[in-house]
Formats: sequence, structure tokens, C-alpha cells
Amino acid sequence: MDILHWHLFTREELLGFAERAPETLVDIVLALQERVVRLQEQNQQQHALIAQLVGRIERLEAQLHQDSHNSHQPPSSDGYAKPAPKSLRETSDRPAGGQRGHVGHTLKVAAHPDFCIVHRLVRCPKGHSLREQPVLGYEKRQVFDLPVQALEVQEHRAETKYCPTCQEPTTAVFPSGLEAPVQYGPRYLAFLAYLRDVQLLPAQRIGQMSEDLFGQPVSPATVEGAVERAAEAITPFQDVLEADVSQATQLHADETGLRVNGKIHWLHVLSTPKLTWYGVHPKRGRDAMEDFGLLPGFRGRLIHDEFGPYWTYGREHVLCNAHHLRELVFCAEEEHQRWAARLKHLLVHAERRRQKQGSFTPSQVHHVLERYRHLLTGTSPPPKSKAHRLRRRLIKYERFVLAQKTSSRK
Repeated sequence: MDILHWHLFTREELLGFAERAPETLVDIVLALQERVVRLQEQNQQQHALIAQLVGRIERLEAQLHQDSHNSHQPPSSDGYAKPAPKSLRETSDRPAGGQRGHVGHTLKVAAHPDFCIVHRLVRCPKGHSLREQPVLGYEKRQVFDLPVQALEVQEHRAETKYCPTCQEPTTAVFPSGLEAPVQYGPRYLAFLAYLRDVQLLPAQRIGQMSEDLFGQPVSPATVEGAVERAAEAITPFQDVLEADVSQATQLHADETGLRVNGKIHWLHVLSTPKLTWYGVHPKRGRDAMEDFGLLPGFRGRLIHDEFGPYWTYGREHVLCNAHHLRELVFCAEEEHQRWAARLKHLLVHAERRRQKQGSFTPSQVHHVLERYRHLLTGTSPPPKSKAHRLRRRLIKYERFVLAQKTSSRK
């Protein structure tokens, strides 16, 4: 008998069962116990389901709140709802604006202008003629402006002469690069390649710009041809760049996604303070790094973001604190972890001091280490939260996180 279909028994009815039919009363009690157990199990399942849903909602909300200022996401992923620019640098005690000794970039008077326009003084303000009076001096004002834009057409003519010895006409040889009757010059092709690969303008817009500025439209094929020609011309430079990068004592390495013909590829970056190398590959990890061939022979210090394949290259490793600072911003702003804000302040302040001093004293090294450990061990973020995972990584990789801050230990 299902107790859901039972009515609520009164005290008198239950006493009657106890006197006249005790077995019926026992059945009622057992059925109620079974029902209570089932309800408890259902309640536990519902609580577990609710916990899963809450966790999923929190993760989805965290993803929605992530952008380029508090995560590893590139600025291009922010879409139209871009966050307000916010530097990871903290406010310094310096006054705002240009600092003392800073060289300005205002226009300066040119010593040798390209041409001069003289404004003649014919009459004085009262109307008297000054035509015959000598010029005492000039007041100068200069205007920096673009010249009238137009493509310059150079015509090359190869002489043809009759050779009396050979008894036949012969023509002079054109310089290298003059293969077609009509073609664009190297400076203009370099300009097209610059617009395409440096300013990242679409080929059709470049054609429109060329027509608007120079009265000469160009096709997308011409633009792509200019890019290919520029790529061939810089091959010697690329060889030198790759050799210098692979032999550097310290490299920064990173990668980010991009689309090539609608498919996901990866833009790999290796850089020093003066050199930057880019490479595009369909793969993100070790396959790409081996194909490029720069990291396999690298023997210096590699600074990266903990991506697994990087650990197999170089002799020394440092973890990029720019990535950590963005994650700490997220933990402080979205998960309200006070330790994250304090650790961010510690890392920024330590780097600022290192740049100012050049190196740390032993006492400063000790202070940074003690403060770092205290902030990470004196807190316990919620399990499975981003703050919890970040805290574990920062504890595990302490010596790689603080390598640049505490290098004076060596």
C-alpha cells in the first residue's frame, strides 16, 4: 500500500490499530520509514545536482567576466564590449605628465625649409606706400604639410644602334627589375606591402586608398604580389634574425590563436629587448616549435607561461609574471580574494624596485620571499575556484615565478 494514498491518521485511529491490529500499525511504520529513506536519498541527489549547477554557473560567470585585462585572452577576443584600459602598473609617487629631463616631441623650426613664400609688405596700416622702402628683416612661420600626392612616372629608354662591324642593330640592356612594358616601382610596392602587413589593411581598402590618394587603383593580386616580393627581399634579414634569436641568452616565448583562411592557426612569438620573431603554424605545441627550429638549439633562459612544451627547451626557466598579474586581477576583482590584490602589489613593487636598483640586496630578497610565502600559505580560496588553482601553481613554481625578482641569490 502506497502511503501517498493514505489519509492522515488520527491518534485515536493509531491507538485502535495498536489494540486491534498491531501488525497493521507495524506496516504503517515500516512504510513511513521506507518513504523517509527514499526522500532523504532524493534530497541528497537534489543537493548534489544543485551544487553542480551552482558550480557550473559560477564557472560560466567567471568566463563571462574574463577579458584581456584579467586573463590570458588576447585583446582581439574582447569583442565590442572591450574593458576600459587599465594598466597593471600601480600608481607611483611621481607627478602626472612629462618628467623633468623628458625630451618633448613638438615641432621644431627647420633650418633649411624646402621652399619659401615671401609675403610682400606694400602699405603700412595707415595706408602709406612702402613699395620703395628696403626690407629690414623677416618674421618667420613654418608649416609642415604633405606634398601633393601623385605617382611619379619614370620612362626607361634603351638605345638601339646599328653596329657597322656586326652589321646589325643592337639594343642596350635594361636594368634588373624592368621586365614589363609598364609596372610599379619598388618604393610603391614596398608601400603596398607596408599597408598590408604592418597596418593590416584589407587588399580592397588598399586599392581604394591608392585610387583616392594617387588616382591609381590597384588590384588585390597586385597587393599580394607586393607582399610576396617584400618577403623574398627580407629573407637575408630573416636568416640573421633567426640566428640571433636562437643564440640569445634570454628569450620571451608566447603564442596566440588566429585564423588563416577560416581555420585556427597559432602565432608563435620569440623576443628579446631588441628583437622579435613571429611564426605562424597550424599547431600550437611541440610540433610547431620543432618545425621552426629555433628553440631546439636554444641554451639560454626561457621566459614563458607554463605551457608544457616550453619546459623541454633552454637551460633555465622563468614564468611570465605578466600572465600571473592578469590572473591575480581576476581573483581580486571577481572572486574577491584580498591576498591576490596584495600579491599583485608585491610583484609589481618588487619589479619596480629591481628596475630602479638593478639587483636586490640579500635582505630585500629575504623580504620578498617571506612576504610571497606568507600571502600564499595564509589563505585558503574555495576549492575548484580559479584562485585555488592559481595559488597552488604559485606555490609549486615559486622559484620560477620569483627568478627575476630574486636572482641575486645566485
